[in-house]
Amino acid sequence: GEGGVCVVDVGSGTGLVGMVCSALGCKHVYLADQKCALRLLTHNLEKNAHTLGLTHTHTQEGFVCVSEKDGRQVSVCELFWGDKTHTDRILSNLPGKTTHPDILSLGDCIAWKNLHTLLLDTLQALTGPHTRVLMSYEVRNPQAEADFFSLAKEKYNYTHTPCTL
Repeated sequence: GEGGVCVVDVGSGTGLVGMVCSALGCKHVYLADQKCALRLLTHNLEKNAHTLGLTHTHTQEGFVCVSEKDGRQVSVCELFWGDKTHTDRILSNLPGKTTHPDILSLGDCIAWKNLHTLLLDTLQALTGPHTRVLMSYEVRNPQAEADFFSLAKEKYNYTHTPCTL
């Protein structure tokens, strides 16, 4: 992206993945989740802002933390899967002339079969030609996960890399 790597953490939950992306130098990070998760995301980001070298502020768009030193920015934003107003708002707030994030991260978001289509619609709305989608999940429901990848292959080329501990 323009001026550094831009990440949208879809289904951000606690915000850990997005905050680690910022700590690793990603310039623009968006912690995106449902409205019910925004209070926890804001709390966790506020509590960890100093450790990340960020100062926090409330803006019209929501809660944002910025590094005065290197310009990194972490924002909390609402994302209800399948809601075009949410994906459009995220895309319109990307920096400069950036049209799509460089990376979409998501973790443990595919266990609910009834949400697969909404999730894929959201991913499709947020991805551009150069966006990488990085996804992790714990195997909880093998059939639901297989169904997700069956739907995903209609829209994406992907590499599935199993990891066993």
